[in-house]
Parts: sequence; C-alpha cells; structure tokens
Amino acid sequence: MTPAEEFQRRLDADPMNWEAWLAFADRLVAEGDPRGLGYRALTLLRRHPAYFDKVQPLWVWMNGRYAPYYSYRGEEINRALLPDDWYDLIPRSQAPNGGTSECAIERTNFVDALDDAALAFAQLPAERRTELLSLSSASG
Repeated sequence: MTPAEEFQRRLDADPMNWEAWLAFADRLVAEGDPRGLGYRALTLLRRHPAYFDKVQPLWVWMNGRYAPYYSYRGEEINRALLPDDWYDLIPRSQAPNGGTSECAIERTNFVDALDDAALAFAQLPAERRTELLSLSSASG
C-alpha cells in the first residue's frame, strides 16, 4: 500500500482523524502545495465543515455572523466556524435554490469544502496566517 493509499484508508475509516490530516498537511507543505498551511491550520484548530442534509447533502462553513442562527447544532457548528477574514476569502457557492448562499459556504463534497478553506487560508496576509497558526499551536 502506498503512503497516499494508507492516508486515504485512515481517513475513510475516521474522517476526523486529526493525526492523519496533520500528516497530510505536512506532506502538502513539503511538496509546496498551496493548501498545505491551510490544512495545517484547519487541523490544529480542529475545524471541519458541518454536514447539512435538509434540501440536499451539503458540507458547510460558517462565520461569526451566521453561526448563532445554527447554535442549536452545538459543537458541529463550532467546528465549522472560521474567522470572518478567512471565511470571506472562500468563493461563494450556489445555494440549492439557485441563488448565491449568503449565510454559509456550501459544498456538495467534504474534500472540496476543505480544499476551498485551505486555499482561502493561503490568501490571508502572511502575518494573519502566522497568527492563526500560532493560536492553533497554542490550543492544539
């Protein structure tokens, strides 16, 4: 089994395997992939999109403006909560009704949602990335 296959096997068995995600992030960083530090920050901050399946299955990111409306979902929303400046850099998605989603960034695929957040992290100013990574290291 190749390292990539082993990684995928571990994540298929437990999608919230933070150790596997951190190993993946480190591999991306080593390869110069722009998602690498974003995956590292998501992992250390223990962030992942929330799963909604009311209209269609969606993986959703939240920010401080909209998360309170979904507080009844508890920890799931807390883990999907990104700082506003980071959240604002993720491209808006089309809502199930055909419009643009205003209250959450929605993706139909878990990995696409993670990739979008990781790539948005790379667009933050270097000082802000350093700040978020140091916060996550202190709490992680």
